[in-house]
Amino acid sequence: NDNPNNEQTVFLKRAKGFVTFLRLWIMPIIGFAVFCKSIISGYIEYVKSESDLDALIFAGFGFGIFLLSLFFIYVRKKPARLVPAESVFAYPERARKLALLGIFVVPIIAVISYFGAEYYRSLPPGKVIILVADFEGSEILGEYAIAKIMVNQLQVATRKYPDVEAKHLGRTITVLQGSEVARRAGKERKAGIVIWGWYAKTREKVVVNAHFELLLEVLRGPQGIPLNQLRETLLGANEDIENFSIQFELASEISYLALLTLGVARYEAKDYIGAVSRFTEALVEAAKLQRVIEPAAIYFYRGTSYYYIGLPDSAIADYNMAVKLKPDLAIVYNNRGNSYQAKDSLDRALVDYSQAIALNPKYADAYNNRGITLAAKGDLERALADYSQAIALNPQYAEAYNNRGLAYDRKGDFNSAIADYNQAITHRCDMAVPYYNRGLAYFYRSTGQTPSVVMPEADLLDMAKLDTAIADFTRAIKLRADYAKAYNNRGVAYRYKGDRVGAIADFTQAIKLMPKFAEAYSNRGCEYRENRDFDLAIADHNQAIGLNPNFAPFYYNRGIAHAERGYLNSAIADFRRTIGISPKTALFHYNLGLAHAHNGHIDSAIIEFTEAIRLEPHRAEPYYDRGLAYKLNGFRIKAMADIRKVFELSRDPSLLQRAKQLLQELHAK
Repeated sequence: NDNPNNEQTVFLKRAKGFVTFLRLWIMPIIGFAVFCKSIISGYIEYVKSESDLDALIFAGFGFGIFLLSLFFIYVRKKPARLVPAESVFAYPERARKLALLGIFVVPIIAVISYFGAEYYRSLPPGKVIILVADFEGSEILGEYAIAKIMVNQLQVATRKYPDVEAKHLGRTITVLQGSEVARRAGKERKAGIVIWGWYAKTREKVVVNAHFELLLEVLRGPQGIPLNQLRETLLGANEDIENFSIQFELASEISYLALLTLGVARYEAKDYIGAVSRFTEALVEAAKLQRVIEPAAIYFYRGTSYYYIGLPDSAIADYNMAVKLKPDLAIVYNNRGNSYQAKDSLDRALVDYSQAIALNPKYADAYNNRGITLAAKGDLERALADYSQAIALNPQYAEAYNNRGLAYDRKGDFNSAIADYNQAITHRCDMAVPYYNRGLAYFYRSTGQTPSVVMPEADLLDMAKLDTAIADFTRAIKLRADYAKAYNNRGVAYRYKGDRVGAIADFTQAIKLMPKFAEAYSNRGCEYRENRDFDLAIADHNQAIGLNPNFAPFYYNRGIAHAERGYLNSAIADFRRTIGISPKTALFHYNLGLAHAHNGHIDSAIIEFTEAIRLEPHRAEPYYDRGLAYKLNGFRIKAMADIRKVFELSRDPSLLQRAKQLLQELHAK
């Protein structure tokens, strides 16, 4: 061990072994290194949309080199030690097996990675990205670094908004390239807003012309707005001005540009309160500078933001300013019409929608929205014509199909309504409202009425269609978990099927989602009454009446609960209130008559039964009960006449059996 010759020999052997190892593994190591570099520099950048096809080619090159390295490991041979004329595989058997596996697996991984990258790139961005291109101008002005100044300003302004990010494109978009190239660059990088333009120098200042490109296919645009409480009507999505320009002085007005851009970003992030604040600051800044190009765009965006936060008067004021500054923008008239509609100023809304159509005869949203207004005024034929025109202009317009279905519903043409709801679902299977409305249509075809607090006759039910309605309500709930009306109406459907547990659960969920949902309280109260939980039932009906004291069926349902509880005077008071609200409803008079009869007020009962018969002369039950009342009062002939009328009108075996028995008693006398 102390012999230096032996140490030198060991060292030389180790050095020789290391060189042999390098000669054997250098190619695979290089291939793996290139592969890692390509993944980091190419594939990841491509996935994040930070680069274009060059990055994908570079990533593919890395995969190719790695694949060649694996092939090299698998096939490389070397001379055999004992018989140099023969050759053996250079790499261990285990390494060769792994290489062979990699030869098959790596291409699969590459293909999966490519399609995974394409899928990721197709997803909407998690934030609003503002992309700023270098501005075109003479080389002598290069020291102004306009794009970098803008990005810095925007980054400072957006610091408190984690869902907004300003980025520098790093290249110029020229006037000749224009909007098309700018939009392509924005789409590649998932940018919702692209700013590009040019600048020029005057004797005293640098003037910059900045173009805004809003990529609606990238931005998370606002959705339609429900107008009707029972059946939801969808307004066409509010459109946006897709590009506009401002000119500003570099030194004094870049803060104005930052405020304006941030306002648009907050608008697209659906932070409408933040958008109003930023647009207001931008207008103040513009007023200080005594100059701004195309402020109509700012008034438009601020007006639309006001609309979405529920301030239609403020929205209309801003739209008025936009119209004054630029009277040829159809979208401003359309959105002002939406604001008038929100105020129930239907005639003014119609004027604005018509003006939008006059300015742009191919404006499908304006036709759809005018159709909604006409339907609200009861002009269903003209509404149908407008919906059909909107569909002709845009055959994939799901909202217009939905709204035309509602119009057919109101006309009683349920087959056409369901066909339109089917079309709406085909084009927008992710939208809950058409499922909900189709469920209502099937419900009506099953029961002969819309979901309400009054049950129909049992023999009118079509259970198959009722099951279809329940399936549609369920689908709507899956798409929109907070859809209180869908829970309520599914609960009503469960009630009709006799599933009280399911009905109460749905009504309770509807109340949880919408604590002021009076119909849901009344419906749950009806189920509690069926379960003989009269105190809970009356409490729920009290809640419903407190929320809507002018809706007769709520008093009717509480009256039924009071009557079954034995509180006849309270029941009579409730039925009288229902008649005060709705004096021409036969059912209310009939039940008041029953309450009087049970309370011993036979003459009052006869009066109410007579009024019920006058209002609905083809209903058998009031004849039977009036006949019974006449019998109790000793009017035998009148009683027999009423009972004979029961045999003419009724097909109910139970009622006919009671009528037969009563008629025999009258004959016996």
